Amino acid sequence: MISVFYARIGDFRGLWREFAPFLPPQRLARAQRYLREEDRIRSLVGGLLLRLFLRVRADGDLTRDKHGKPFLKGAGPFFSLSHGGDLVALAIGPYPCGLDVELLFREARFGLIKERTLTPAEISAWEKQSERESFFWRVWTRKESLLKALGTGLAIAPNTFAVLPLEAPRILFRGEAWSLASVTLEKHALAFCQREEIAGLALRRVTPGDFQRAENF
Repeated sequence: MISVFYARIGDFRGLWREFAPFLPPQRLARAQRYLREEDRIRSLVGGLLLRLFLRVRADGDLTRDKHGKPFLKGAGPFFSLSHGGDLVALAIGPYPCGLDVELLFREARFGLIKERTLTPAEISAWEKQSERESFFWRVWTRKESLLKALGTGLAIAPNTFAVLPLEAPRILFRGEAWSLASVTLEKHALAFCQREEIAGLALRRVTPGDFQRAENF
């Protein structure tokens, strides 16, 4: 079972001064550079989730590979952190993994981006949908979670591989099988990917009170 902890950024508005001192210096500096309050809060909540559930208290607790994918320094579980819409989510598991979350009904210039993100078959399926926005973001989260699991990010073009059907628990990517789990979570699409079979996702919402009540936080 994969643990997925998530928080709504709206719950943390007005709490920057209380929680910002708990961020490692580099994350704090990055968060402070954001011009929009929502972006600062997303970075804040991501740091709080890492601190509470993975004990990331200092910048040196994490390391990155050549593609920039973060890992815990030394022995420890694998994780993936994502934010989109009003949610910030952290997945923790025993294998390299990828997580992505996006607001389901978010407008975008689909006419321009569909060619760069979807395969011809996926475009055909998208055109037949009555709710094209939500379909696109469900597809996108599956693609992004796979790319994050690989650790390559957009170095691999998302229109070069398919993730349909949406309910498929396994897909083939360059001849190798990968597992995908997709759920709808508070009007957001969330997808998790790893090479090994996924027994299920254990979802838990985290509130400011969880951090305030935590011992040795």
